[in-house]
Amino acid sequence: MSGVSKGESAFPPIRAFLFDLGNVLVQFDHMAAARQITLQAKVSPQELYRLFFESPLIVDHDEGRISTQEFYEGLKLKIGLTLTYEQFLTIWNDIFTENKPMTTLVRGLTKRYPCFLISNTNRPHFEYCKEQFPILQELVGWILSYEVGVLKPHPAIYRRALEMIQLPPPEIFYVDDRQDLIEAAQGIGFQTHRFTGHESLIEDLKAKGLDGFFSVPFDL
Repeated sequence: MSGVSKGESAFPPIRAFLFDLGNVLVQFDHMAAARQITLQAKVSPQELYRLFFESPLIVDHDEGRISTQEFYEGLKLKIGLTLTYEQFLTIWNDIFTENKPMTTLVRGLTKRYPCFLISNTNRPHFEYCKEQFPILQELVGWILSYEVGVLKPHPAIYRRALEMIQLPPPEIFYVDDRQDLIEAAQGIGFQTHRFTGHESLIEDLKAKGLDGFFSVPFDL
């Protein structure tokens, strides 16, 4: 199964795809959760937003070292949170929206290529997305930071992906929206694309010889 057309090509054949989750397959907005949570806390939305990205608490949660209950209890101590655990979970998860053009694109690719997910995420976020966005169930497998125990760009999470996919890195096409993660994947040998929108991704895939997946309409 080859990902390139006949003739000379500068690229090895693509035999599998590896997609990031947030801001690639689905859109998300942590600030939406921050605004809702701080209605019942003692910090501003901006302070809580920074906490989501800078606190060791979120790293421990996304790397699976603490449970979501422990994460919630830690937030309560840090920000004076008064939401119940169930209220917190509802707000914490309600930050995702479907990226419809990518659903269409990936669904087309899955008909001929094994497609996988690799994500820095936590259990409630992933389980929510898996339920809300059926395209995730159509992928062959998932490599998740909270299961592996490290976040991208740690080499171990990419090694886990290679163990699951069972192909050489140059035959795997990796899509992520963060440049630092793209560079880490390039260092391992993946073909890569920094995601800025489905249009540029389609153009990149066409340049690599994949031109049979883009005749279907893309919902905007």
